Amino acid sequence: MFDLQSVAEDVWLSVECVGGRVLICGVYLPPGDELAQQAFLSNLQAVILDHPDEKILILGDFNLPSIVWSPSRGNHLQPSVYDNKAIDFVNTVSYCNLLQFNSVINSCARILDLVLANDSSFVDSVTSCAAPLIKIDKYHPALDVVLKSIHIKRLNYIKPSFSYNKANYDVIRRELSCVDWVGALEPSTDIDAATSKFYSILNDIISKHVPLKSNYGRRFPTWFSQTTVKVIKEKNKYHNKWKRYSNTVDYLTFSLLRGRSKFLISMDYKKYLDSIQNNMVENPKLLWEFAKNRGRSVCLPNIQNNMVENPKLLWEFAKNRGRSVCLPNIMK
Repeated sequence: MFDLQSVAEDVWLSVECVGGRVLICGVYLPPGDELAQQAFLSNLQAVILDHPDEKILILGDFNLPSIVWSPSRGNHLQPSVYDNKAIDFVNTVSYCNLLQFNSVINSCARILDLVLANDSSFVDSVTSCAAPLIKIDKYHPALDVVLKSIHIKRLNYIKPSFSYNKANYDVIRRELSCVDWVGALEPSTDIDAATSKFYSILNDIISKHVPLKSNYGRRFPTWFSQTTVKVIKEKNKYHNKWKRYSNTVDYLTFSLLRGRSKFLISMDYKKYLDSIQNNMVENPKLLWEFAKNRGRSVCLPNIQNNMVENPKLLWEFAKNRGRSVCLPNIMK
């Protein structure tokens, strides 16, 4: 987050959690650089004032060896001894109501790397890392910082895809006909390089003339009606309430909605199969969409040779056997 950074070497990260947003900062203050320290401390005060309701975690190398951190009540430490160079830092930490949780000392029995937070219940523990990812610096031991009361929200990333049914194929054909394929591919004697060049030209034309679409994932099968989905959500809500509070009324409501949802699912599926069978002649793609929506391979019956030669027999066979496709029990 560039709007939170100072002129010092600090990086801020915003994490969206279930209980609210958490601001995490990584910082490095060079030894004896008072200008960098003052810039970071001034910016820190502004961040604290602008975000009073958010949890803040600051981790980094502050290079203040004069501070002696002594145990305090709880799992944090407080500065007991420090020199004039650390007075501004100690006062800022106290003013911002920040607590320091790292008690792991380095080879000189000092604590240079600090873990600061504005909530005493936010940091569970800070210990020496037993399996560091890089070579250990004797002045900066690796740390394991364990947080609690934090539940990160999942990011719903929807990968777009090309919508080929809306492409401008007239323009695509015109551009493909104008490409000098001999001149584009002949200079390359390597088959892999020629293939890469071919796909580069093709993908460039596709990206210009084929629009993108967002693929929204379905939580429910495509044949579920809006009424069925609404009843299922209500059923799940009362099931969770019954599991949490053990209320008999919630269980009775859940049982009622469960029976209703099973009936609606069976009716929706019957209508879906009837729609496929009634429209398969006009739109044969419905059969393959059905297999795709099932999300698995389906068991199709063996087709005799005379049915392949006679489309009418094939259609009658598919119509009569359309319900015998091997499907799992969706009522569970």
